[in-house]
Amino acid sequence: MTGAQHHTQNFTAAKLARLERLCGRFPVLSSENRQDYEELLISLLEAYWPRSFLGERLIKYLADEEWEVALYKRHKIFLIERRFQARVAFQADREKATREDKAVLAKRLDAQPPCPSTLPEEALGGVIAQVDAMLLRPAQELDHARALEVGIVYFQHLDLAQCCHCAPQCHSRRHRALRLFV
Repeated sequence: MTGAQHHTQNFTAAKLARLERLCGRFPVLSSENRQDYEELLISLLEAYWPRSFLGERLIKYLADEEWEVALYKRHKIFLIERRFQARVAFQADREKATREDKAVLAKRLDAQPPCPSTLPEEALGGVIAQVDAMLLRPAQELDHARALEVGIVYFQHLDLAQCCHCAPQCHSRRHRALRLFV
């Protein structure tokens, strides 16, 4: 690393530390990568080259808004996936309860003298394979659509929050900051 690169890296680190100290903690959740946020902020600072602290602060607000929009997008996807997984788990629990009920019935039938048409093996033939096939199949679009139906209200709240950050007419901090630099 050359002296100029080292100086630039120290300058950038100092600028990030100053922004965080004066403007508040970066909006990165414990499940997110702080380095990704810092990379976004550095990219915006390099793209707009603010000449004052006020400009740097506006760029930080822009980075915060961009980070939040990305969060909303991720959570819209997570919502659908969570609902789908919950549905699969519910189906698995339901099938397990059904198998247990059938096992109890089979024990009861074993206690009785066997009849040719009521052997448990005949009554339960192929059920386990069918249940496994249902639980192990990959999600299809229809499954994701059902998950969206279940979570549509929450999805709409996320969508509205995301749109308020993106729509120019909302006068969000993001758009006010962008107008100052464009």
